[in-house]
Amino acid sequence: MEAGRCTEPDTGSSKCTWDKRGKEDHPINCVDWGQARTFAVWAGGDLPTEAQWEYAARGGERYKYAGSNDPDKIAWYSSNSGGSTHSVKTKKPNAYGLYDMSGNVWEWTLDEYHSDYDGAPNKAEEPWGLIPTCRQVCDRGSSRRVLRGGGWDSRCQDPSGGDSRPHRPRHRSNRASVSVFAGRSLEFLEHLNT
Repeated sequence: MEAGRCTEPDTGSSKCTWDKRGKEDHPINCVDWGQARTFAVWAGGDLPTEAQWEYAARGGERYKYAGSNDPDKIAWYSSNSGGSTHSVKTKKPNAYGLYDMSGNVWEWTLDEYHSDYDGAPNKAEEPWGLIPTCRQVCDRGSSRRVLRGGGWDSRCQDPSGGDSRPHRPRHRSNRASVSVFAGRSLEFLEHLNT
């Protein structure tokens, strides 16, 4: 938020959904890490840590993807998206009622990127790495951040495996987003972790 409002995402690509007719119910994409975090804090939470995101994506189940072993039931990805994002809640949710945790758009997490999990925090709610302080606007920082979940143009990913992508915090893409889940992650995930 700047001066009481969120800054606008990049709208240079025809695949960006912000303020586009017919895309009102699509995830907002083309946001950088600082914009995603500013929105999440404004909505009363914060971005989830990578561990919290994975816990929520699994939904307490042992499926290959977030909610099913069949990616076509739960995700928009390269084989079924037609090259674009889709409305949220058009695929099956996972057991926690969360939609699009696999596919549609990649989602920013709070953590800095690390190539492996050696030295990771023991508690899921503890972010890994330097997390800039939020005031009116959340600083992007300079460390690479983690995107999770896969997008409309990627292979459907397993939420437990190789679906983490590192990106500079100022990276804006029609593939990267913040979801409503991220905006209410602390309250929701604190409840799940009890």
